Amino acid sequence: MGMIYVCGRHVRAGRKLIGWTVAQLAREAQVPPALIVSLEDDRLEPTGIVDRVARTLMRAGVRFLVLDECGMSGVWLNGPIASAQHFRRRAAGAQDSRSSRRAIRKGIEQRRLIGTACGLLKWNRRTLARRAGVAAADLRRSFQLDGPLPSVLTQALFGALRAAGVRFQPADFGCGPGAALVGGAAWAGHGTLVFVRHQPRAWE
Repeated sequence: MGMIYVCGRHVRAGRKLIGWTVAQLAREAQVPPALIVSLEDDRLEPTGIVDRVARTLMRAGVRFLVLDECGMSGVWLNGPIASAQHFRRRAAGAQDSRSSRRAIRKGIEQRRLIGTACGLLKWNRRTLARRAGVAAADLRRSFQLDGPLPSVLTQALFGALRAAGVRFQPADFGCGPGAALVGGAAWAGHGTLVFVRHQPRAWE
């Protein structure tokens, strides 16, 4: 088990990958939400708080990859991207078929991976829409729905993220999905030391 450095972009990406808000991460790590915001914006000096936040994410299943031998830097999950309760329909009392649960699961994974990649790149949703050549309003509406994203939108969003240096890892061999940066962006400044337990599988 080796030590790695984690910076704000990794914390933000890890939080997005498990679908936590700033308030949820702050509550789980037992720190003020303002400190999470400062950490994710790289405005917080390395302290025990950074270590506590990173380890909180790791207990939730997040694994960090920071500057491996291939020059990649990112996050991935140690298991499935969402637990069973996330696959329930929003309509009260609705019964899901197996196919609808698969569709909801796929939609969750798509949105989580997009959020994770944007966290690594420090993009907001407006930047993503501009880089992907889609309307910000269409993007916002699509993220408010259940089920997979429209295929044309999916191609545009993932295409823009890959063009910016993001590589995605599919769930495989018991290792959950994730996203990583390659190239110069992966060599940004880092924060405090945390531990990583294993390395991810092959990246797309």
